[in-house]
Amino acid sequence: MLNPEAETRVSWVEKQLEGRKGPVVAASDYMSLYANQIREFVPGTFISLGTDGFGRSDTREQLRRFFEVDRYFIVVAALYALVPDIGSGEAEVIEICVKPGDTVSAEDSLIVLESDKATMEVPAPRDGVVTEVLLNVGDNVGEGAPMIKMAAAGEKPAAAHQAEAAVQPAAPAPVAAAAPAGGTHIESVRVPDIGADNVPVIEVCVKVGDTVALEDSLIVLESDKATMEVPSPVEGVVKAIHVKEGDALNQGDLVIDVEVNGGGAVAEVPAPAAPEPAEVAPAAPVAQAGPRIEKVTVPDIGAENVPVIEVCVSIGDQIEEEASLIVLESDKATMEVPSPFTGVVKAITVKEESRNTFSCPVSATATS
Repeated sequence: MLNPEAETRVSWVEKQLEGRKGPVVAASDYMSLYANQIREFVPGTFISLGTDGFGRSDTREQLRRFFEVDRYFIVVAALYALVPDIGSGEAEVIEICVKPGDTVSAEDSLIVLESDKATMEVPAPRDGVVTEVLLNVGDNVGEGAPMIKMAAAGEKPAAAHQAEAAVQPAAPAPVAAAAPAGGTHIESVRVPDIGADNVPVIEVCVKVGDTVALEDSLIVLESDKATMEVPSPVEGVVKAIHVKEGDALNQGDLVIDVEVNGGGAVAEVPAPAAPEPAEVAPAAPVAQAGPRIEKVTVPDIGAENVPVIEVCVSIGDQIEEEASLIVLESDKATMEVPSPFTGVVKAITVKEESRNTFSCPVSATATS
């Protein structure tokens, strides 16, 4: 308005959405007014989800469920916006054009509706894979009715994750044969609790053969709300990388295999021959040599001097990987610090109401 003769500038949001069809759903941990700031730059249907009102929950996940801004309500909002206004209130499904497992492109026909005024096709809003069809031929649907469930294009099916997990336990076997020289073993690093699903990898920070130290960044993930690094819970040499840029990851997905120096006691393994049964026999001396101590430190939590509101373990407790060790509460959220491995708690260096910053030793030393 101040420069009417100048060329109109296009906002970043408009550039990103240029040529895209379908509704836009914005979800925020703040009030919906926060996301509404970009409403005027979004073409087409815009739905804003926010934490308007009052409420408090133990975890961020429960908070998002309470305020209806989590992934499930994002899907509900998207499906509500996807079914067009068919004029007469309801229309009959006369054809379903896809089935579970089909790969569809943006604008491909999903279903055909017939009302008293017209016959119309409902297109796919984006590329993806059909995982479930929620309608049958003959059903009557209205605006906002759910139609199908889709997975993002290129996303690994659940079966693929299970198959990958089933194959990985066999990987350490060849390394065990090399134990006589270096006394090493393989540690598999997996995605910790990142508070979201299907988070894409935007950077792989290491390559096979690299030596990594404790807390070195392995990969960088980027969700719609934050960018986060996955640190190494161990020191060692990268032997295999199981992800690449663009992969969508969830909690527990395998990231890399690291060859860790397990101490000289492991060198006793080669005394028997190579067969697998021979590896079982030396198990007793290895256990007697004593497990190693790993210190668990606070990961990057995006804030400093965050108070501890609960210590979830005691000395002597047997803990599993991803078990909660302590609970922190900042002025914006409550978060748990999970264990990166399985073991026994040997010492606890924090107490409730103490304040912790990034990378200070906080929760437990455990034998693994």
